[in-house]
Amino acid sequence: MNKQIKRTLLIVPLLLIAGERVSALNVTIDYRYDVNGFFDPGTVNGAAARATVNAAAQFFSNLINDTLSAIPQPSGGNVWRQVFTNPATGQSYSVSSASSAASDAMVAHGSQPADEYRDISISSNQFLIYVGGGSLSSAGLGGGGGFGSFGTPTFNDQIAHRGKPTTEYSNWGGSVAFDNDGSTTWQYDFTQPVGPGKVDLYSTALHEIGHTLGLSPDLTQAGASPVWSNLQAGAEFRGPQTLAAWKADDPAAPAAATGVPTVSSTNTHWKDNAVHSKVIGTNQLQEAAMDPVIFTGTRKLFTNVDGKALVDIGWTIPNSMFDAPAPIVADFNGDGTVNGPDLALWRTSFGVNANANADGDSDSDGNDFLIWQRRLGIAATVPAATTVPEPSAVVLAAVAVGCVCRRCRN
Repeated sequence: MNKQIKRTLLIVPLLLIAGERVSALNVTIDYRYDVNGFFDPGTVNGAAARATVNAAAQFFSNLINDTLSAIPQPSGGNVWRQVFTNPATGQSYSVSSASSAASDAMVAHGSQPADEYRDISISSNQFLIYVGGGSLSSAGLGGGGGFGSFGTPTFNDQIAHRGKPTTEYSNWGGSVAFDNDGSTTWQYDFTQPVGPGKVDLYSTALHEIGHTLGLSPDLTQAGASPVWSNLQAGAEFRGPQTLAAWKADDPAAPAAATGVPTVSSTNTHWKDNAVHSKVIGTNQLQEAAMDPVIFTGTRKLFTNVDGKALVDIGWTIPNSMFDAPAPIVADFNGDGTVNGPDLALWRTSFGVNANANADGDSDSDGNDFLIWQRRLGIAATVPAATTVPEPSAVVLAAVAVGCVCRRCRN
């Protein structure tokens, strides 16, 4: 899908919040299946790619304040499997907590052997994501993991819900792959602006990790999140907080809208170029991050609409995380700094309108210029977030891989 290049967003791609907070969620990145070397720490691009994806994971760890129960290494005949798309091959892959196929209770009850047998215990509050590079037809591929379990009802419930209500999304984690066949020209370093013609790895990582957390699932997939499905009506998502955020942020959102438009009833990405919202914690309006398209040369960050969709499916995000800083007096164009462009706006507004009103008297006059002059050079300052270092009756339960979605390259 080809489009004109949009503006480059020069917002620092980390979540900034006032004060310190200890994040409950720990989004953990595991590179063991990166056998094609996309994240090779011995190369400049590989090291930058790791730092970028780790930063995207940290964004969600800082954003989401939720509690997930641990999944310890099973014992007493209980066994479970992680089922996910292998990021290197693009094929379904399963890892069993049993020591071997011979001791795998799921095999004994008719399941096929797993692809791998090892300890797959998950710590409390950990959300595990396997990441790697593969040959893709799109820039990225991400999705929540499926699972299988064989054990007591209590054990099976622990695997399926991790201590959360059935009405809220929960999972052990998932997988994300990035295109490494040479057809995508990546901007690997998230600390730099996106170069012309490059696809931003940080933006893509945010989008794909969003999928693993339950956003915009492909509802044609077996085992797709019922939590999202319950809020999907035709080609729109009717999460109440998501809809409210869209209407509050997007001037083009119809007042009578009953849901946020999606691509279709089964492709639940936000409809391309139809959903705009403010970047979380700012007043910067942009296309929502879970839109299916990313433009080359641009950076696309998580917006209020994307964040509130996480809330609607059951993740806990404090309301304060969505608060934008108060407007800066004499920052007439709202770019976060009192500078020359504000003076240019004052000149065109003088005696005409209130677009350069700094003193609250509903016009643009000489007094507003004097206030601009006194405040020249003042910029918004927001402290950065703290960085935080993922026998009763026996029941057989299995759920297929869900929420696998592709992202357009251009």
